[in-house]
Amino acid sequence: RAGAPSSTWGVLHSLGTAGEAPPQPTSLLGLQRQLLGAAATHHLQRLVGQLLEAEGVADPGAWVGVLTRLACDAAALVLPPAMVNNGVLDPRHYIKVKKLADIGRPSDSSVLPAVVCKRNVAHRRMRTHLHWPKVVLLGGALEHQRSEERLSSIETLIEQEPDQLRSAVRYIASLGTELLVVEKSV
Repeated sequence: RAGAPSSTWGVLHSLGTAGEAPPQPTSLLGLQRQLLGAAATHHLQRLVGQLLEAEGVADPGAWVGVLTRLACDAAALVLPPAMVNNGVLDPRHYIKVKKLADIGRPSDSSVLPAVVCKRNVAHRRMRTHLHWPKVVLLGGALEHQRSEERLSSIETLIEQEPDQLRSAVRYIASLGTELLVVEKSV
């Protein structure tokens, strides 16, 4: 990431980077922050090392620096005010860890600050790669909306359902949608 870190965890990450000299403090407060950050980074690295050993990881030394860096990067992306607004304070709700096939080195690991979806296409002739697609996010389901407040016959519902769905699909297509993400079912 370019520029100065924007959070306390980012400071910890920048202090723990091998091969770089830590930034020089310009005040006593800056020196205190730097010393506290270095101590916290050292503590985090020891904690990660102990957890790796407890799990029986073959080469914990290769993973300590990488996991410390990933933890600090992930913590910098989680915003506590957003967590409070959503009512879920557990960071595991916002961070997903995905292990890919054993290819590459531990240092190839990274944090992706994005929404990641993995789904198969609905039809085999659909495109699988889109460059800067127009995306529509649909909360709920794309289905016939039945009114529970009034009575109607089954025949009427069966007649209305295809027309309503066709109308919804026409509207979504008129927006120039290339990718449709639906919360529930279609």
